[in-house]
Amino acid sequence: MASPLETYRSAATADGFYFSSGLVVLQNGERLFAYNQAAAVLWACLRGGASIEDLGDQLAREYGLFLDHAREDARRIVDDWLSRGLIERCGTTEVRLRVSETRQAHATAVPPHDESEAPFPHSSTSWITLCTRRAIAFSVDHPRLEALLRHQFPESDCADAERMTTVQIRCMSGDQLLLMIDGRERLRSTQTQEVLGKLIQELVELLHPGVDFLAFVHGGAVAKDGRAYAFAAPSGSGKSTLVAYLNQKGYRYLSDDVIVLSAPEGLVLPFPAAISIKPGSVNVLSPFYPTLAGASTFQSIKGDIRFIRPEENSTCLDADIPLRTLIFPQYDATRRTELLPLSPLDALARLLADNIWLGHPIARTKVKSFLDWLEGIPSYYLHFSDLTEAGLLLDRLALE
Repeated sequence: MASPLETYRSAATADGFYFSSGLVVLQNGERLFAYNQAAAVLWACLRGGASIEDLGDQLAREYGLFLDHAREDARRIVDDWLSRGLIERCGTTEVRLRVSETRQAHATAVPPHDESEAPFPHSSTSWITLCTRRAIAFSVDHPRLEALLRHQFPESDCADAERMTTVQIRCMSGDQLLLMIDGRERLRSTQTQEVLGKLIQELVELLHPGVDFLAFVHGGAVAKDGRAYAFAAPSGSGKSTLVAYLNQKGYRYLSDDVIVLSAPEGLVLPFPAAISIKPGSVNVLSPFYPTLAGASTFQSIKGDIRFIRPEENSTCLDADIPLRTLIFPQYDATRRTELLPLSPLDALARLLADNIWLGHPIARTKVKSFLDWLEGIPSYYLHFSDLTEAGLLLDRLALE
């Protein structure tokens, strides 16, 4: 048990932001943590140093708690912060308690490599696709990646292309994959999913040159009447199924798997790659996409998937679309369909629990801009067991 005489203060590498009555802490420019209002109260006390006794007394005054309970709560929060390196102590007490964390996803640094290293001999497959008026010439050694990318970015007529970009993925020694864009190395990794993630990030930046990005969020988006609707959630939530359904119900397709937000307003930018569909959604979507059931199946880290390529006349290529609302969907066959409002702090916790990219290292100004943007965006949790009912709820929301 820690002595009440020991004092604690915020670490030099931890930067706190007060947000929606809660607290957000940026650690060392790499990770973000979201905490509730009680944590925000304690963080303020730590500026000049405070003991467990001081912190517990503050909680008791703020919330009318019994003093012993308040000090125990304060101790649990201090233990959590110490374990993460968010605060420092002036004593020597060992603290070992841990709780679950929501972690900011960030780019992995790539060590330098010998440029003279030669790739293993593999036959490359090449094709050209058109994406938002830019031609992309793919050349891929890896057969499984080649098949996946060929369906996500299918070969197309590029007569209207404004510019050409080359993408090369080479198999190197040690099971490494080398990603090159326009002849320049971007990443080496043994993880195909990491290579795909980096490729998507690079393509987004190429398709929207000169744009200052506010954030990349894991999710999909559609647009209607000049406003965007974004669906952010972990894999398996049903967001891609929802995006594909809405695309057939008057909403124009913006993106699947990544929501691209421009700074400073957080406007949504299109990234119209093909929509990935898991086996459980094939029967539901087949009435709207007759060729889906017979489409090729591809193995990925997320399981078997098929691709839907929305028609050009149902795809939105306009840049800078204001976001009407941020929705966190979850398919659940046992629950009735309903749309529940979320606080900005709840929305942030859900974003951090999945995958959001604010740059690397994460700048303090970028965090502040993102929090200011999120504070003004209506957010909802969507439980749905029926696509038609979910679509009707979103239609009503669009009319408000």
